[in-house]
Amino acid sequence: MVKQAPSIQKAVENRINRMRNGTVIVPREFSRLGSDVAIRAALQRLCAQKKLVRLTTGVYLLPKKDPILGFIYPSLEEIAVAIAKRVDAEIRPTGAYALNQLGLSTQVPTNHVYITDGQSRVIKVGKAKILFKHAAPSKFERKGKISSLLIPALEALGKDHLTETVSDKIKELITKEKPLTLARDLQSAPSWVRKYIMDLQKDVK
Repeated sequence: MVKQAPSIQKAVENRINRMRNGTVIVPREFSRLGSDVAIRAALQRLCAQKKLVRLTTGVYLLPKKDPILGFIYPSLEEIAVAIAKRVDAEIRPTGAYALNQLGLSTQVPTNHVYITDGQSRVIKVGKAKILFKHAAPSKFERKGKISSLLIPALEALGKDHLTETVSDKIKELITKEKPLTLARDLQSAPSWVRKYIMDLQKDVK
């Protein structure tokens, strides 16, 4: 481990001591305290002392502790949102997690998968994982709260699994989206998704 001036170590500890348990931490928020090497060394030392938990490269957690249960982690969603905020990246649920978020699947996925305009990364939290997958900027041009989830959810589900139950649920969902917003977002959707949703729109009018 890289040696460093005690003052940098103390400064990092003092700042962390003012944070709430459950806070996600990245090295760059301490950049004014010293060099990148010194900051990372300070965080590594705090991990060795069990004061921090390393979630993945460059991402740490100030955990909540229970005398019986040990470390108590925030939810995967809370961790994902916190990491995205810390690294100035946008994330959006995709795959099975998007299906679950919309109520199109009752199965709670073990791993939460997001597309991101930042770098790809894998964050291990206990036995679960949070996956950030870098995606093209066009994926983030969708503005609708519903449609930005619905399009990738349908891509994950596949057109061979569009049951009547699924269709009924989607009819309910698209009524909550502004028609103009939905129409704009569908322009970047796969052709079968666009046609499927447009056909459902005709049924709800």
